[in-house]
Formats: sequence, C-alpha cells, structure tokens
Amino acid sequence: MYGISGRSVGIKIGQATAPILSSILGEVKKALAFYSQRYSQDKPIRQIILSGGTAKLPGIDLFFAQNSGIETVIANPWKVLLAQEVPKQIIDNASDYTIAVGLAMRDYE
Repeated sequence: MYGISGRSVGIKIGQATAPILSSILGEVKKALAFYSQRYSQDKPIRQIILSGGTAKLPGIDLFFAQNSGIETVIANPWKVLLAQEVPKQIIDNASDYTIAVGLAMRDYE
C-alpha cells in the first residue's frame, strides 16, 4: 500500500512527501491562526476537508488530523445525492468532483 504511513512501501512515499506536506500544514496553521484572531473564537473551525486527487493518498487525513489537532475528512460531494444511485467508480473518486458539484449546485439553489 502506498501512502504516507510508515507501513511497507508507504514509508518511502511518506518520506518523499514529508517536506511538501509539512509546508502545506504550515500554511493551514497560518490560516487557522488568522481565522482565530479575526473571528475571536466565536465560530471555531471544527473540521478540515481535503479534496482533489491528492486527498486519496492513504493516511493524508490522519496526517492533517494529528498535526493540526482538528478533525480531518476526505471530501465527498455525493453525500447530497444519497437517495440516488451513483456508480462506484465515481464514488471512489468523490474528492475529485467537489468543485464541479459545488458549481452545479449554485444554479440549483
């Protein structure tokens, strides 16, 4: 299994991506600090949502949750379509569709 965890081959991927993920995490922490200062804890951030192809990297949600202290999940825009049948291939790549679904829903509302 490839990913950022320390298991089997994943450790090599994890080591290769560590500097990039640490940089991204630093920017996320800056954004969180800015938001906290601006809105003075009235509306705290309770969840980080990862989207796009990289969100499918095994363990990336755990990396952000452990290092930010905030619950982190992989985006699934198809949750709004629970009553409808969505093909498995599309469900498996749900985080790739967040922008397209969001834009489509703008006209729907």
